[in-house]
Amino acid sequence: MVKKTDLDQALIQLKQVSFAWPGLKEPVLVLDQLEVLPGERLFIYGPSGCGKSSLLSLLAGVVKPDQGQVTVLGQALTNLSSAARDHFRADHVGFVFQQFNLLPYLSVLENVTLACDFSPARRNYLKQNKLTALDEAKRLLTRLNLPESLWQASVTQLSIGQQQRVAVARALIGSPPIIIADEPTSALDRNSRDQFLDLLTTEAEASGASLIFVSHDEQLQSHFSRIVYLPEINQATAVYSTDSL
Repeated sequence: MVKKTDLDQALIQLKQVSFAWPGLKEPVLVLDQLEVLPGERLFIYGPSGCGKSSLLSLLAGVVKPDQGQVTVLGQALTNLSSAARDHFRADHVGFVFQQFNLLPYLSVLENVTLACDFSPARRNYLKQNKLTALDEAKRLLTRLNLPESLWQASVTQLSIGQQQRVAVARALIGSPPIIIADEPTSALDRNSRDQFLDLLTTEAEASGASLIFVSHDEQLQSHFSRIVYLPEINQATAVYSTDSL
């Protein structure tokens, strides 16, 4: 069953979306409708090739759909230029990438505060709350259990689990309203995976952000408030959605 929401309240809306990567004749993603409400913890899963990562790229404004509309925070991303979408993403979307995308020539603290360098909205949020980017980075790293002894180290000296915490702190700093995570637990054992998810969901809830998490691992569903299944494109074009038990 497709879960219906009030479109006037939705943080994110996708309508009649079709998308194909350049050079491909057939779409990798077709969606009739998808909405995400403020504060939701949404888990999106499906088999390889169903378009999960493509969906995240559309939500973040990395790419535009070939057909249909993607609206985020009331802004139609399809009406923006590539540069404008980049600015919009920096201000409003914290992204935890599968490979983390941390910069090896920067320290842990510099990787976290870098998100504010590209975002006036994040800087303004910190200023209004009488915070500096450095102080907020330290607070987040402490909350995420990353030892202070590592804060000045290069991220190349960190374990995979520690790098994940840095990536989450970078996504959360400045309290963007949307956090997107693209299979960041794929390299973790079960215990480390569950600990990481607990930290991520707790921090997203504390900041009031909506969390959109993509994975092929159905065992992660219990951490989320709503579940969306993306079928393979040649099997169906509907999005199946349920409340988490």
